[in-house]
Amino acid sequence: MSAGDVWKLPDGREALELDGSKGGLLRVAAIAPNWPFPCPPEIAVRRLCVAMPSRYLNGAVPQHKDEEARW
Repeated sequence: MSAGDVWKLPDGREALELDGSKGGLLRVAAIAPNWPFPCPPEIAVRRLCVAMPSRYLNGAVPQHKDEEARW
């Protein structure tokens, strides 16, 4: 659950997580094929998305907590 993580959306597109994701919702920008910039931000339901492997974790899938932080 951090900005920069890659997710596969329900429609099959890959997207980068942006700041502002909360609870069961992800704020993401879909990766546009053959275009240097991502698409505009959109909201996706977290439980319908799949976390993709991270190149920073040597190909491991980041672990995401399903609950929000408690302050």
